[in-house]
Amino acid sequence: MEYVKRFVVSCVPSWFWGPIVTLQDCLAAFFARDELKGDNMYSCEKCKKLRNGVKFCKVQKFPEILCIHLKRFRHELMFSTKISTHVSFPLEGLDLQPFLAKDSPAQIVTYDLLSVICHHGTASSGHYIAYCRNNLNNLWYEFDDQSVTEVSESTVQNAEAYVLFYRKSSEEAQKERRRISNLLNIMEPSLLQFYISRQWLNKFKTFTEPGPISNNDFLCIHGGIPPRKASYIEDLVLMLPQNIWDNLYSRYGGGPAVNHLYICHTCQIEAEKIEKRRKTELEIFIRVNKVVLFKLKICFRVKIKN
Repeated sequence: MEYVKRFVVSCVPSWFWGPIVTLQDCLAAFFARDELKGDNMYSCEKCKKLRNGVKFCKVQKFPEILCIHLKRFRHELMFSTKISTHVSFPLEGLDLQPFLAKDSPAQIVTYDLLSVICHHGTASSGHYIAYCRNNLNNLWYEFDDQSVTEVSESTVQNAEAYVLFYRKSSEEAQKERRRISNLLNIMEPSLLQFYISRQWLNKFKTFTEPGPISNNDFLCIHGGIPPRKASYIEDLVLMLPQNIWDNLYSRYGGGPAVNHLYICHTCQIEAEKIEKRRKTELEIFIRVNKVVLFKLKICFRVKIKN
């Protein structure tokens, strides 16, 4: 019965205003195959002749945040018009599997809506507003200049979307984040501690696919701390007990594993050499500059006397 209600509600608008255009329709049209024949044949690089063919594109890798720009403005030679056709878009579960390349390693291809930008007005003037979802309470808010108002999901769905922002969604990734968060809350003493990049942890907390652990943002090529980062190293790393590190490393790989922080001696010597060279070059520059200025003054005085 509930399915019948949803079906009737979805069909009613099309009876009055024509067929509903969905975001999936737009994506299907964008990725549709284009036949190259007749006046539109392509030039073959091998045989150097015009040939019939088919042009198409597929996605090899999907981003964490997907930005979809709907064409709302048509610009002709003499005038411009606004396209106000309503495009229906899902708040959750946007499936991009049909547009994925066959050899793509991507595993997560579903997205949830994060934000919508709308344009109110004409092709020559208007005003922009945005709808954004708060991850803390899952409520939607309208941002209109300095005014922020809570709105319903139906308000967002009925909006005349101009730009849509989707975020990768995965229940498994959310469960993994909760599991690691629980381990951190009940952190047990450990004889062996590991240091991990706060930058990568940020990706872990926000990305569905954070990729391999990377500690290279706080390490030098020799595996130590660069001297210039030593003063604020605590802002770059977080110390984890061995069990949590093992959990993360076994799932995501990467590294390198770091259980001891030290300033790199090799980089320290190199930095001292560079600093010494910089001071020497500055002293030479100042000395040469003084000589040049002195000669210019003498030349200037001679010219005045003449």
